[in-house]
Amino acid sequence: MIVNSAAPALPNVVLDDFVYRLTDLINSDFKMPETDKDYELSHAQLIKICKILLYKLNLVSKKNAYEREELANMINDRVTSIENLTKSSLEEVNTFLHTVHQDFEHFLTKHKREHTDLNMKVMKCQEDMQSFTSQLDTTKKYVDNYATILSCVVEFQSIEQCLSLQDEDDRH
Repeated sequence: MIVNSAAPALPNVVLDDFVYRLTDLINSDFKMPETDKDYELSHAQLIKICKILLYKLNLVSKKNAYEREELANMINDRVTSIENLTKSSLEEVNTFLHTVHQDFEHFLTKHKREHTDLNMKVMKCQEDMQSFTSQLDTTKKYVDNYATILSCVVEFQSIEQCLSLQDEDDRH
């Protein structure tokens, strides 16, 4: 039983499933003063009025049920539409994130490869430098040896020239 809090003084007859019968109305707690002109209506007129009222009530009840069903369908369609849009948006975001993740992984792989290549080049340069240094050391030793020989030759020539000058001085 549905209770309408906005109208607490409603009779029990209107608090059912919106289907009304004459006996329900007769047994209801509606009160009319005895001076009301509706008492002058004939029995057939009263039945006719009751049937018209019941027909209108049932018709309004069915119309309301139909409208509630239409609104529920419209709400369900709208919810489904929003769910599909949300799902589509989530799929787009997931696709975007997946693409960003793949791009980042490719960048990392490329960076690691470049880093490895640079390390290899640095190692090769170090090896070349060590080889060059060892060759330079050998060349330096040779240059030192030649310098020693040259200095000896120059000293020898200097001594020889001194001796030859002295011999000449002694001869004169």
